[in-house]
Amino acid sequence: PSVLERVGLTPEGPDTVVTVLEVWPDCSMNTDITIQVMDDAGDPIQEGSTYASTENDLRVALITRPHGGETVSGVNASGTTVSSSASDNFIYVRTTNGSVTLNLKSGRYPGVVELKVQALKAGAEAATQGKTESEIEAAGLTLASATSSQITISSGPPQSIIVSEPRDSALVNMSQYGLSGAYCLIGTALVTDQHGNAVPDGTVLSLGLMDQVIAQGTNGSVTAGSKVLGADGAAFDTGGVDPDGDGISRKLKEGDRLVIYSGVGAGDKNRFLASSPAATSATVNASFSTTAASLPYYMGSALVGGAIHGYKSSSGCDPTSLVSGTTTTTGGLAPFRVTYPANRETIRLGCFGYSAATGAYSTLDSRYPNSSGQVLLVVAANDSSATAVTRGKFCFNGLSPLSLTPTTKTLSKTGTYTVEVEVMDAGKIPLPFQEVSCEFSIGTKSSATFDVAVAYPAGYDHPDSTNGITDLDGIVKVSLTVTGGGGAEADTGTVTCTSGGYSGAIAINVP
Repeated sequence: PSVLERVGLTPEGPDTVVTVLEVWPDCSMNTDITIQVMDDAGDPIQEGSTYASTENDLRVALITRPHGGETVSGVNASGTTVSSSASDNFIYVRTTNGSVTLNLKSGRYPGVVELKVQALKAGAEAATQGKTESEIEAAGLTLASATSSQITISSGPPQSIIVSEPRDSALVNMSQYGLSGAYCLIGTALVTDQHGNAVPDGTVLSLGLMDQVIAQGTNGSVTAGSKVLGADGAAFDTGGVDPDGDGISRKLKEGDRLVIYSGVGAGDKNRFLASSPAATSATVNASFSTTAASLPYYMGSALVGGAIHGYKSSSGCDPTSLVSGTTTTTGGLAPFRVTYPANRETIRLGCFGYSAATGAYSTLDSRYPNSSGQVLLVVAANDSSATAVTRGKFCFNGLSPLSLTPTTKTLSKTGTYTVEVEVMDAGKIPLPFQEVSCEFSIGTKSSATFDVAVAYPAGYDHPDSTNGITDLDGIVKVSLTVTGGGGAEADTGTVTCTSGGYSGAIAINVP
């Protein structure tokens, strides 16, 4: 018979794309590897001409591994499936028509696996017992051998989800797609496993958004095995909200979302109400796995037009690329978009911040009583192994650049004036509750008494702010007192009003 010459593995060669396994905590993932044994003519060997029918012709060993419980398995000469173990990193198998398929199973850890396959001489199996791969070859017990290319055991299930948005060009006016009156905010979820590896491509994340908080507090409590959120002795605020301003109160009901912001694990952060809550308890759709108290919670729904979408394209906010409800990862990154109405009633909703001391939302936004106008996002792995909850990060902001336009652009006489300054975003939407500060700078001072006194801008004053705040129409009123004049030349200067890094000017020119 022809002499056995080589062992071939598929995939083989350094340029072969490595096989990717996925590491999961409670189940391993598999990949198949085919071994082909050839004779000196390049044909598959015929086992019967060299080996007895009860004889194994290959020894396969895991020579490189991350020691997370990886195994290799195959079928031996008696037709039994055999597997390697932590103590025995090798198996003996038999080919059929020169070929055998092995199954490589991942363990708990990521890393690299390499297989050493040795074609044994007839009758040599017993002599290889207790020997290493190199000792077997040194003893002349093999006819041929091969080492696989590196096989990567890649990432496991989501352990961490971080939600981020670009610093520049994050907000898109949907009018460029023929959809006026709406803005789109670009976001990305960065998803990694326990070891900091990007999760496998195609990992599905579910998306949710709340833009009206109907009940909230810091006194929530849960018990492992129970489907009830308790209020720790204080009643839920279930008075409802009136997002439409029509005088009809919208109360909590079945299907509304419960978000527990902190104090519980990822699998307990996101729930749905199974029914309208009672005074001090709310029943949800799934049991909790944690027992905890003094939990910050939010209950509410999407009621004023906000929506979160997956996105199928690489850039922009093309409505044909929006996907409802889910997004999927590529390289551990999952794109999403938040769309919302750009109008006087909703602009800047959720943008006013939370107290560092208490976590309470600002009371600045008078459009939504009881601080109901907040924006919370939920991005969760479908198996709840990781959940991200953000509040305020994806608020309904205005589009840059802002414009500050005074109703009077030039003052040429002494006296006291009230000048309105309107603050608008790039989409010409008036920005309510926007901080504005104004100051005077002298250009030419001909008269010794020339000065301009700038009073605190009046609009919607609020104790949370040190500057004037625009009203619902995006306007502040600036009081200016101009003195001087009558010098040899004109007295000149500029009153500059600034908001969000943008400014508008009122020229002063007194003969």
